[in-house]
Amino acid sequence: MLWTSILASVDYRGASIPLLYVTKLFKQRSGARLLNLQMSVELGGVEKGFNHNDVQRRLQCAVNSLFYSPDTLNLQGLKRIGIDSRTVPLWNVLRKDIYPEFPELEHLEFSGDVEFSGEHPIKVFEYAPKLRTLALNAFRGTFFSLPSKQITTIYFANVLSFRLVLKDSLPSFHRAGSMPHLKSLELVDIDCTMSSEFDDRMNTICALSKYVLKSPLLTELTLTTLTIGPPEMLSLLHAVTQLRRLSIVEQIEACIRVISPQFIGQLANPEMLPELEHLQLVWSGEVDEGAVLDMLEKRALKSVVVGIRKGGELRPDTMSRVDTLRGRGTQVTLW
Repeated sequence: MLWTSILASVDYRGASIPLLYVTKLFKQRSGARLLNLQMSVELGGVEKGFNHNDVQRRLQCAVNSLFYSPDTLNLQGLKRIGIDSRTVPLWNVLRKDIYPEFPELEHLEFSGDVEFSGEHPIKVFEYAPKLRTLALNAFRGTFFSLPSKQITTIYFANVLSFRLVLKDSLPSFHRAGSMPHLKSLELVDIDCTMSSEFDDRMNTICALSKYVLKSPLLTELTLTTLTIGPPEMLSLLHAVTQLRRLSIVEQIEACIRVISPQFIGQLANPEMLPELEHLQLVWSGEVDEGAVLDMLEKRALKSVVVGIRKGGELRPDTMSRVDTLRGRGTQVTLW
């Protein structure tokens, strides 16, 4: 039997005996063929009588046994690493004096809600010459040193967390330079419930607009349930004029309209995103469908997806114009 993946769950008790047994068995059966590692680190559920420093030490030993011990696993063949750290600052459990190599690593994912507690970057993933995809899922500003100039795809789930990763308009996981090879960017937002959070989002988008100017190869932008005002939305799009694919899906009962009259009017000008070929617009609530079709008819698009959240139907006159678009050779799909 060939095993290629392992899930390591580490809590306040450290690496469990079954986990250590499985890793030993893995080495015996699969040697250095490990391709995927998913690690969960949590501090919740600490029993009474446990000393916090002792808990921290156990966590550190458990994590170090996975990443740094030659007697546990050979991680040099890993293609994908996922770290879910809910309550433990990674700075406190990853070593600062040893920098392992991940020559085959292609995808790196961080999940959790962990504040950065150190002054210097964590360099555990600094040597990863094949790293291309970075995913941050509700992850706060822990400072990692990454080979950012080679990353082609970034996925941010929860823009509010992304705000906390910004330092001087640059993500704190790489603070300097740029991502010149970035091709795809996806932003996923949570519900807008407080005005202060909305202001934070707007500041984030303004900073992001300046940042993506340094990514001339960025051709795909996906905004999923993103809360953003018309000025910030247009600012972001003006920063990525080379887009070929744009997808916008509004929140259900959105507090701020992303697919606004201003946005539709600007996009009706073919000089706005002149290289755009694929467009998805899915809205919630009332939208001037006539204006949307006017805009689509003025552009030379290869494919279009349009529709209304919660199963809403387009008007009959809109459907008639959709058929006309199809007759022109545009592939039109209804949400």
